[in-house]
Amino acid sequence: MNAWLWVGVLVIAAWAAHWGADQLLTPLKMLRKQWGLTASAGAAFWRL
Repeated sequence: MNAWLWVGVLVIAAWAAHWGADQLLTPLKMLRKQWGLTASAGAAFWRL
């Protein structure tokens, strides 16, 4: 039973990370355009 609990936690954590990345996508795109960065520079900035 304990292993199933950890599998569930892992699945929920992966879903939460994906959801959070989707939530940040639009504001980061707007910030990149506001600062005048190219798409590749914006991606490099996002990876920091």
